[in-house]
Amino acid sequence: MMTGSRSVPSQQLIILSSEPIRSDQSLTSVLLIRFPFLETTYKPHFVLLFLFSFRAVPAAKRPQEIMRFLTILAAIVAAISSMMYMLESHLEKFYIFNPSELHSLSQEGIAKHGNDTRAVVAHIVSSLSTTHGKHINLDEEWVFNNAGGAMGAMWIIHASITEYLIVFGSAVGTEGHSGRHTADDYFMILRGTQYAHRPGVYEPEVYPQGSLHLMKRGEVKQYMMRDTCFALEYARGWIPPMMLFGYADSECLSVECWVEGVLANRLQLFRVLSISQLSGGRR
Repeated sequence: MMTGSRSVPSQQLIILSSEPIRSDQSLTSVLLIRFPFLETTYKPHFVLLFLFSFRAVPAAKRPQEIMRFLTILAAIVAAISSMMYMLESHLEKFYIFNPSELHSLSQEGIAKHGNDTRAVVAHIVSSLSTTHGKHINLDEEWVFNNAGGAMGAMWIIHASITEYLIVFGSAVGTEGHSGRHTADDYFMILRGTQYAHRPGVYEPEVYPQGSLHLMKRGEVKQYMMRDTCFALEYARGWIPPMMLFGYADSECLSVECWVEGVLANRLQLFRVLSISQLSGGRR
């Protein structure tokens, strides 16, 4: 049973799911009648429920439900796209971090502490807390992240609409697809080595400890972190669309991943995002 979620007796589900569907019922009402716990537990995921529960709607109503869903979706996409287009030229005004300074800070921590990754990370976070104040999340809370077939753990140090700064890595290594994103991604290796591959290239890109792996927005690669590897990852651009890459991973269809990974990830991200936004704009 999922910890922290509202439990529903299996008998209740059976009884509710056997109730007849009236021709005047919408998809949402059908779902809430059959599975009332969705109202408080999984309401943000009705898009997925629409796709997986479409057979619950009578055949005569399916065209209207499809058109209604597509109309709402198109309106949302158009509104977000227009806003992003208008703000694109002003993104620099919202950035509070400098990639060169972050890379120098990472190298400084490595020079002082070597492979003591905990001490390296503590040095970075402490320094950033001094220079960026409340924009930095000092609560060391790690959550699993599954994206592109790769699994690792991360600590969200800062998050906003235009930037995020995390420590990401794995003590046992991982490999996966980078994804194609709407932000520039700066991957600063704190320990270990990262390998990357571009389609059509026969030799790997190698990024050892202390190096910087920059992926410009729109670029895509295969990457691998052999054995123990951790990095300070900084992304700048449009951050919200990047979240979908992690949530769409097939690994996250498991209950364990949703509870321990995705849900915890989202709650922590929203908490850090709220703190960052309430503390003001640029430092």
